[in-house]
Amino acid sequence: MKNKKEYTWYNASKDATKLLIIGILIFMAFIFGKAYSKYELQNKIDNAIIKCDMLTDSIYDKTILSWRNIDFWICYFKLHHPDIIKAQIIQECGYDLTSKICIENNNLFGMKLPYKRVTTALYQNRGHAGFSTYIECIKDMKMFQNAYYDTTKTYYSFLQRYAQDSNYVKKVFKLTKNPVIR
Repeated sequence: MKNKKEYTWYNASKDATKLLIIGILIFMAFIFGKAYSKYELQNKIDNAIIKCDMLTDSIYDKTILSWRNIDFWICYFKLHHPDIIKAQIIQECGYDLTSKICIENNNLFGMKLPYKRVTTALYQNRGHAGFSTYIECIKDMKMFQNAYYDTTKTYYSFLQRYAQDSNYVKKVFKLTKNPVIR
């Protein structure tokens, strides 16, 4: 176990490494005259942060359910609209990630077991899909997006078909305005 001094230094060095990677990307873009769009630059930064996190954390650390790790896997699997995805998780599991479906099924999204698409779900419990880990659930959400999300339409219109609650989209939209999930 690391003592407090080492742990603080360890976290500070990880943050410094991330900032260094971002600085190098911006510097290279400036030197080589490559103009990145905001989306391209954000994608490069996200990928660099993922690689940095993978180098500094053990893979076991990434399997523990936490908001930091949820952010990591959302970025890793390149889910569309991460802020909305996190709002969905809060809506389904609560801020503390303790809903019965979350704990018993490793199901962050309250997803039902699909019958028409490929899935990572292994079983059904309490009427919801069950996953071996929450990571498999996030991967399944990406598969769900790939199967049904039309990127020419808004993500909120996509969510209309997702939930049985007619106020689901309004609730999720309200949660996206909360600075905690950003």
